[in-house]
Amino acid sequence: MSYLDRLKRKILEQTPECEATKGTKGAFVAPGGTYVPFVAPELAPIRQISADSLPIDTEAEVRRRHVLGMLAETPDTRYAVVVVNPDADPVRLTIGIRNIGTFEVEIQKARFDAFRLLDLIERHGIAVH
Repeated sequence: MSYLDRLKRKILEQTPECEATKGTKGAFVAPGGTYVPFVAPELAPIRQISADSLPIDTEAEVRRRHVLGMLAETPDTRYAVVVVNPDADPVRLTIGIRNIGTFEVEIQKARFDAFRLLDLIERHGIAVH
């Protein structure tokens, strides 16, 4: 049995049995006998969001393609990291992980250490989670 299955079972064992919820009462009758019916608020119009309607950050897209190109050039590499301007504050890193995806991270310049980043990737990059 996997850890997730054991965790689900433990949670279900600790969850108390519940009765079905009762329906809501009728309309509210204010003091003095004034009848106040329940009126549901109007729903906001549903707006469909698609990838075409989202604005594209062209600079981020260029960095993303650069990382993907680096991964394509070196098939034995699992990670690729691009730092455009290490003197900026915050420092923006674009990171690609083979067969996973790409993402960006901003780190305060005072806390950014490129050599420590490389060391962390080498030490922890091999572990599969």
